[in-house]
Amino acid sequence: MKICNPCLLLVFLTAGSLGAQNFPFPTADAEWVTTHVSNYCIGGSNIYFLWREYLGADTVIQGKTYQRLLFQPECEHITTGLHCTGFDRYYNGGPITVGGIRSDSQKVFFYKFDLADSHFDVYETALKKIPAGQDILLYDFNWAVGDTVVVQMQGGNHLYMRVLEIHVFNGRKEIVVSPLSGVAYQLNIVEGAGAGAGLFGLYYSPAASFYLPLGTCFYHNGGVVLSGQWCGVCGLVNAPGQSGKLPPVRVYPNPASEAVYVEADPGGGPYQLRVHDLQGRLLYADGAFPGNTSLAVSRLPTNGWVLLSLQTAGGSASWTGRVWVGR
Repeated sequence: MKICNPCLLLVFLTAGSLGAQNFPFPTADAEWVTTHVSNYCIGGSNIYFLWREYLGADTVIQGKTYQRLLFQPECEHITTGLHCTGFDRYYNGGPITVGGIRSDSQKVFFYKFDLADSHFDVYETALKKIPAGQDILLYDFNWAVGDTVVVQMQGGNHLYMRVLEIHVFNGRKEIVVSPLSGVAYQLNIVEGAGAGAGLFGLYYSPAASFYLPLGTCFYHNGGVVLSGQWCGVCGLVNAPGQSGKLPPVRVYPNPASEAVYVEADPGGGPYQLRVHDLQGRLLYADGAFPGNTSLAVSRLPTNGWVLLSLQTAGGSASWTGRVWVGR
């Protein structure tokens, strides 16, 4: 179904002229940080739930090649009382491989593994009840202005949406869609980045007023593509491999062939150090890391990207970064 409107058609042709400059994903350097809030604190309380999603190594499923999609809850930022005083509570665990992402002719598909829905009770609730073991179309950058598109929602329901506009966002197509019926709202989808409300932004129901999407950050090749104002809550990393606010951390060299030097405030230690690969496997752990020493690469049974995480003994501060190791 299409609307024949010369003005709208002109907008689409302008965006379509950049077809050679498309930004498909997956790529190994794509990473999302998403925050949702349970309510707004006005003399009461609320909880900001913040999680990270990023792409790992290839996996072949039913003859198709996907990039593994890893999901990691990061923290809860809790505000309470008349003045909404805040404190942070950190997730104490490694990443979870939830499925795969693949792109084909500017269409982006998601394949969910068979996971318990309890993983997504508060973080990334969009993944609850989505059927496992099948390709789900997330986005199609062949959509044109006026098209009616079908979006699969949480719980297996479908929502019919109309493509309203297509713009160009830093060389990427930006598609604006809105439901055909019900509550009037708009969602923006950026090519190669996902939706403005996260990778699975289209799956959030507008009726879920108790769980409002607040925005996402998307990093690609170390640069910021999308930036949301709540992405820095909990003092997490500002970009892949960069140190955050809690605590300041320096990791070098990157890449590392013999040793990784980790410099953190020794006054905040000892720290709990964990190293995971991009499949979520724990490679190394040290419950009493002093915070200003080196880690021999020979102790890490892998070659490639690894995730280093530091957490203070009381769990009040955390940091996550990436480094390439190889022997």
